[in-house]
Amino acid sequence: MLTSKVLNIIFGVKHRITNYINENSDEIGFKFIEQFCADHYCFIAGSYEDFLNNNRPKKRALIFWIYNILMWLMNIRFLLLAIINKPWIWTLFAEPIYIMRKPNVLSLAIFIGGVLASIGQIIFFNIENRPEMRPILQLYSTNRYHYRLSDKYYRKFCLKSRFMVKYFLGPFFKTVVFGLILSYIVLVIKAYFDSDFEFSLMRAIVNTILLSFWCNHCIAVVWAGFVFFYVVSLHLKYSFRQIKDMMKQNLRFRNSILIIDKIHKHDYYSKLTLDWNQHFKYILFIVYFLTTPLLNILLYFTLSEVNIYLRIFYGLLIFNSSYIVFIANYISSSLSSSAHDFTSDLYAFLSNKTIIIPVQHRLKICSFIEKLCGPVIGYYCYDFFPFTNYAFYQYISIVSCNYILMNSLIFNV
Repeated sequence: MLTSKVLNIIFGVKHRITNYINENSDEIGFKFIEQFCADHYCFIAGSYEDFLNNNRPKKRALIFWIYNILMWLMNIRFLLLAIINKPWIWTLFAEPIYIMRKPNVLSLAIFIGGVLASIGQIIFFNIENRPEMRPILQLYSTNRYHYRLSDKYYRKFCLKSRFMVKYFLGPFFKTVVFGLILSYIVLVIKAYFDSDFEFSLMRAIVNTILLSFWCNHCIAVVWAGFVFFYVVSLHLKYSFRQIKDMMKQNLRFRNSILIIDKIHKHDYYSKLTLDWNQHFKYILFIVYFLTTPLLNILLYFTLSEVNIYLRIFYGLLIFNSSYIVFIANYISSSLSSSAHDFTSDLYAFLSNKTIIIPVQHRLKICSFIEKLCGPVIGYYCYDFFPFTNYAFYQYISIVSCNYILMNSLIFNV
């Protein structure tokens, strides 16, 4: 009796979730991503329809380029502060970071974060200017047919995607931006009343306003790129897993014709993964080589800071940065694992002497196994190496080693 009630409750919950997804016109939150990118000028186009029709209003284009110029000017500003590190330049730019410990190192960390966002904006612009990206992006519109996922994986895909879109681009984004701007304003007030640091109040106000726009836009670009990367990778990952489930079922029934059909589907999603890798490999290269020193610097400030409030602030920054890096590495490595997780079952199928397999099907399956044993199907760090579980382990060890080296050679100089 108790078991049947529990099963009925579970069935009812699944039924409600399925009805909610089927009745919702925007299953994965694509409209929310579109609106977020339009509001924060990640693209010149004002909507998904404008993007497909190559419609770029002049007003939006002007604001888009103003944001881009502002991003690079602020990046150059923080780079100069990190390199020169003299009292006159801190006063000239009315930069309150001067009153903190090792302001040049902190300016370098801000510069790295700004460059990461600026290059992400360039990649967004490149995607917008490539017509071949439009049919690929159609996969993530509101038509369920394009996903080609079963109810089991489609439900997981929708729930995870909508959760990431709703909260990561919603309250999480607003909290991070508000917290950073508020912290900077508090720092300006504290520096203004510091007798050793004199600067114009008007200059400080203008600088705070420009930095607020810069901070909001930079984080919006990084957040939007990360969410879209997550949605695309999750879709590819579940597509490969669904192919494996169907192939296992075909192997049990010893149907080589259906197995060949699943191999063709695997080839389709492998090609789709390769197409996305042409863009994501640059993003992952930037994340791998720019976020590593950024995490090392933030880790140093967190462990060496004596002020408990600043230590909490740096700790939150590390949490946000580490979360993005961890999810990017995890989803990339799990995608490659899902794409290659077919070999053992196919070997067992071919080695079974009781199964009669046509020669052409046997050759096709052998060719597919060779493909799985070849180059990794997944995302790459540019053209250097693929993101796998072992690469993720190496990344963690590199971050730890770099922190020890930077702490002994740079921070303590």
